[in-house]
Amino acid sequence: MWKRMRTSTLRLRGRANRMHRARPMKAMQMANLTLRQLEYIISVAELGSVTAASKQLHVAQSAISASIADLERTIGIQIFIRHARGLSPTREGHEILDESRKILLGAEGLEQYAADRSEVLSGSLIVGCYTTLASPILPPSLAAFATKHPQVHVDFTVGHSDQIIEQVQHGECDLAILYDFLREGSFTELNLQSTPLTRSRPYVLLHSEHPLASAHVIDLADLVDDPFILFDLAPGAEYFLSLFASEGVEPRIQYRSRDFELVRGLVARGLGYSILSQRTVIGESYEGLPLTMVDLSAQHKGLEVISLTPDTRLPSRRAQAFISECRGVLARP
Repeated sequence: MWKRMRTSTLRLRGRANRMHRARPMKAMQMANLTLRQLEYIISVAELGSVTAASKQLHVAQSAISASIADLERTIGIQIFIRHARGLSPTREGHEILDESRKILLGAEGLEQYAADRSEVLSGSLIVGCYTTLASPILPPSLAAFATKHPQVHVDFTVGHSDQIIEQVQHGECDLAILYDFLREGSFTELNLQSTPLTRSRPYVLLHSEHPLASAHVIDLADLVDDPFILFDLAPGAEYFLSLFASEGVEPRIQYRSRDFELVRGLVARGLGYSILSQRTVIGESYEGLPLTMVDLSAQHKGLEVISLTPDTRLPSRRAQAFISECRGVLARP
């Protein structure tokens, strides 16, 4: 998470820092702490073991263990309890970890301030994107971003929601674009910051000759006897099924598929209907068969499309600029 940060020395003096108030520390009159040490204890606390932190940070276990032990000796506080399953923070350790996160956030803010003084953005950016949002959002966003910021190298990864969230948590992605699937209010618990970009209302996908294809809106109760083709990519499947539950009906599931275009193709062949969130500008399947999109009733407010960044540090200017491009793409009619 803090790999790019240079190891710096922090001089924390006696009463100047609230960490010192956790326990009297005579040795803290002129103690030297490093940002790297703080990075290590945060990683161990979040992952629960030195072994897991070693893999994430690509640092030898012995180096992490020695660094933590040295930090505990320096400040005179036991940060972790060692047990068979790994390490757990002590009560005072939790306070140390809270202060360490603040220090690292401030240090990165200083680093970002220095970078922001340059008008030209450079460096690298890794973007994670939910599967069905990737095709409509990434190509135009990447093209516009590359034109404005040619010195930034952008890479991306595409996957399901939980996979992308984990990559942001572990520092493998700088930001993610995804749906807020049933996660209202939960991202802060994952040390993530979500920012709404737009709202996408669910719709019914029908083959062109379906009796309801000419309707303006549809209630799911009108389709309860028809075969349903479920887009079965987690956690989207749970969301789509929750729409039926909210109307007190149960779908007659005929097929399940994690392939977005396969779902559309099955519908185009008249094998059933589907409920989707991602709208397409192409009104036909791969075979060239026509499809019809009809809005669900107004009681279904839809999903927010959000950007997701770690809340333990400020989003870089690169990340902010890319999110701005995504917001512009999503605002198009």
